[in-house]
Amino acid sequence: MSVEAVVAALASLAERATGDRPALAGHFANVMDIGGARIALAADGVGTKHLLATGPEDFRGIAIDCVAMNSNDLVCVGARPVAILDYLAVETADGVAPYAAAIAAGFRDAEAEGAGAVVGGEVAVLPGVIASRADGVPGLDLAATAVGVVDGEILDGAAVAPGDVVIAVASSGVHSNGFTSLRGHVADAGLDLDAAAPWGGGGTARSQLLTPTLLYPRLVEAVAAAGAGHAAANITGGGLTNLCRVLHGSGMVLDRWAAPAGVFGWLLE
Repeated sequence: MSVEAVVAALASLAERATGDRPALAGHFANVMDIGGARIALAADGVGTKHLLATGPEDFRGIAIDCVAMNSNDLVCVGARPVAILDYLAVETADGVAPYAAAIAAGFRDAEAEGAGAVVGGEVAVLPGVIASRADGVPGLDLAATAVGVVDGEILDGAAVAPGDVVIAVASSGVHSNGFTSLRGHVADAGLDLDAAAPWGGGGTARSQLLTPTLLYPRLVEAVAAAGAGHAAANITGGGLTNLCRVLHGSGMVLDRWAAPAGVFGWLLE
């Protein structure tokens, strides 16, 4: 079964749950009208990127990834990120406290970038579901739910029209998607993650791959405030096909490509 089929099966429940409350569904985040307030909701995790983290300090960046994967979706519908609820699942609580402290520090870093305040969450101990790693790092998974408020118009792409220009914003690296595939390529190439990155840029391959996901809320807010944006797309697991979510049947021409640089060039080769 494909991921799309799983999403479709879950989406049928979401449609029933909204009832007669207006909602924007099937976009980067859902928007619901609750008592006249338009509330945007998103949920996401870090995926398998955390398997490259080797110590507590690495998880400070992982926490930024967790917030970014949610807040970057919120701003794609024109929402202002307000709150984040985290969910930390562990095999056992033993030895997790230093990692939790680093995660909290990462949450504070993300808050300072306008990604919303982490106001609470849940720690679940799930032996048999979460497994400890062979390298001694506690087994854990980090995910979150994000809440935002749409103060102006919902940014759903309805205003996209011929003549609009598509602008790509550079990433800070691989962000937090595709790491299962990436780890396969790393293994196939026999890459030493703790040696200098073969694609250049300074630092080890591991440190570069653990670069936190760039937070886009303030950038998108600035563009929206200037009245210059008709739509925004978060290029995550679906890659460039994510652009289709905001086209509403229109097409586009992507005619100015930068050569894949850094790790992307290495992965391409």
